[in-house]
Amino acid sequence: MGPNATSIEVGPSAEEFTTLVLYSKSLIEQQQPSKVAHPSILFSTTDVDSAYEEVKQNGVKVGDMLRMPFQ
Repeated sequence: MGPNATSIEVGPSAEEFTTLVLYSKSLIEQQQPSKVAHPSILFSTTDVDSAYEEVKQNGVKVGDMLRMPFQ
């Protein structure tokens, strides 16, 4: 994103894969305007099935898992 870019990354611990990264909205608009067309949060995992089950088991209300044709 450039040498003067700043961000904040937060997560449960340094050993965990899942984190949230906060960037300057105006900086992202300059780099990738389509990414800020609406608010969004994207999460990634190496094992979506296990993550889905773990979230459910922890009492989070979730809908059915959606399977996309490009997976």
